[in-house]
Amino acid sequence: MIIKFLRKNKYRNITTIALILLFTIGLGVLIELIQSKLDRSVDWKDIYRNLLGAGLALTLFLPFDKKHFTLIKIPLLISLIILILLDQLKFIDAVKNEIQAQMLFPVLADFEKQSELKQWSGNSLIQSPDYHITGLYSMRVSLLAGYQYSGFTFKHFPGNWEPYKYLTLSLYNPNQDTFNLNIKITDYEHDNNRYSSDNRFNTQIKLKKGWNHISISLADVMISPKDRKMDMLNISQIGFFTKNLRHNKIIYLDNLVLRPK
Repeated sequence: MIIKFLRKNKYRNITTIALILLFTIGLGVLIELIQSKLDRSVDWKDIYRNLLGAGLALTLFLPFDKKHFTLIKIPLLISLIILILLDQLKFIDAVKNEIQAQMLFPVLADFEKQSELKQWSGNSLIQSPDYHITGLYSMRVSLLAGYQYSGFTFKHFPGNWEPYKYLTLSLYNPNQDTFNLNIKITDYEHDNNRYSSDNRFNTQIKLKKGWNHISISLADVMISPKDRKMDMLNISQIGFFTKNLRHNKIIYLDNLVLRPK
């Protein structure tokens, strides 16, 4: 509508364009503030994307005379397209990781590719050749003392676990002492409704020195939430965490696999 008005009235000075861009910023800020009040996630990068879209629309549809077409419109159009493509690189990378995860499934993680670490969050996650069960690598994790909780979380993996019976994984503890590691598994219903800890799967294991091979029954995972069943078609996260560590710890994770029996 605004572009049509400008074309019709040939009113395309810098002040008007600046007002349009300011209006775009203001509207974007308002939308993000409304989302924050509705318990929706706020992404301030959306405002930047709105500006790119508005700039592209202005460049494409505002009339330029022949003198300024080559000097202004073409370089501006190329610059905006490059910025939009750069902004989409993260999305393209996410699609590539999703395809890779689907190809690896029902192996959830074996850490043979550096890109697998992007599916995890935590402190100092490193692809390591030091200790491994299969292949050449595992994931090295740092657990920090001085915090109530210290851990790492696995996200962005195929969530349909219904055909499988067990989740197996291997953890290597190079430390001399044994310590407790908690494992939690959630579905999207838990995450979206901010359910409490008794509405997910929880277990605690004692990590002894050396390799610890863990097998979790998915039948137990399904019945673990309070007053409902876990949605085994939409598993969302696997979390590992310690409580109140006195000293920093290093552990290694390898071969996270869903098994039919």
